[in-house]
Amino acid sequence: MRFTTLLATIAVILALVEKAKAQCVSVTQLPVTTANHNALTGELTQRIQQSIGNGVAAGDLVGGVVRLAFHDASGFDRNTNTNPGGPDGCYDRNNQDNAGLLEIESAINPIYLNFCSWVSKADFWALAAKIGVRVSSNNNVIVPFRYGRTSRTTCNDFTNGVSRLPGAEQGLPEINRVMLGNWGITMRRAVALLGAHTLGRAERRNSGYDGPWVQDPEEFTNEYYRDIIRVGWDREIVNGGRTEWRRGGNRPELMLNADMELAYSVVNCQQDETRAINRNQNGACQLHPQNNLQTNPLTHTIEFSNNQNSWFTEFSAAMEEMTELGTQGQLLCQPSLGDCVVRNTDLVVVTPTAPAPTSVAQSQPTDGPAPSTTAAP
Repeated sequence: MRFTTLLATIAVILALVEKAKAQCVSVTQLPVTTANHNALTGELTQRIQQSIGNGVAAGDLVGGVVRLAFHDASGFDRNTNTNPGGPDGCYDRNNQDNAGLLEIESAINPIYLNFCSWVSKADFWALAAKIGVRVSSNNNVIVPFRYGRTSRTTCNDFTNGVSRLPGAEQGLPEINRVMLGNWGITMRRAVALLGAHTLGRAERRNSGYDGPWVQDPEEFTNEYYRDIIRVGWDREIVNGGRTEWRRGGNRPELMLNADMELAYSVVNCQQDETRAINRNQNGACQLHPQNNLQTNPLTHTIEFSNNQNSWFTEFSAAMEEMTELGTQGQLLCQPSLGDCVVRNTDLVVVTPTAPAPTSVAQSQPTDGPAPSTTAAP
């Protein structure tokens, strides 16, 4: 019954979306006024704050808005000009990897409809993720933000039948294919972005996986990295061959192959366990070597597990880059709104100025009498 009610609610919201489309812009009206920005960020902040602390679902919304922005950007492929994708306020509903995003979109869409007369959906999603990270990190992670993304109503996440989103099962090769190859970011930033799994949880009905990645899925901390390398994990095969890594003791936390491969070679490992980094690794899946920072994630994973502030700094830069993929020259930095630094690649908006006032002398007809120079008595 609850699921049926949920679907009915989503249907109503989507109907409202269709009705509002004619009134919504596809490109944000620039420059954005301080009043509009403050009103929008205020409503988003309040909505996300209200969602935190709600039992097992405590991180669902905050994790969801970050996931929405990640999947929106993940369709980007710098290697093609015909359909490069990127953060465009659109996800491919034919891609099973995007299952569950509709619920997140529906949860924040009432706020979007209040402001869509001037802000694009692409900017709205990116801004919601930025605010989600700020709120869940207790204002310790501020992602620089620029307005100017263009929204699309249709998009395609596939190239030659292959999803552009990174698969959870294949591990490091998928990180290399999508994040380093298609996006063009560094391994260090890829490792930093995967730390967003500290928020929210996987649900069997969406992805086929189940559970939160960490004990407190509404708090943006480096617990994710600490857990990967400081505790042991056991492989379990579930739900049609999907791989989940569990801590044992009936704990709900899980890791996917994509997570475990930030430290261990698990995809091609014949063993079904990993051990804490300070334990003997004989008979378990082995740690990656640390011989190349450009291609190997382990050194970065260890650093982020030991130094939360280092991860915060790298994540902020990485998320800024991810949410701006393919938008060079389109985004406007407005320092008055708080947190970006103007770059030479940013859009420049010239505000029209009023014409200079005309002097009395210039306003006299050229063939008329000259103005009097007689002093007043």
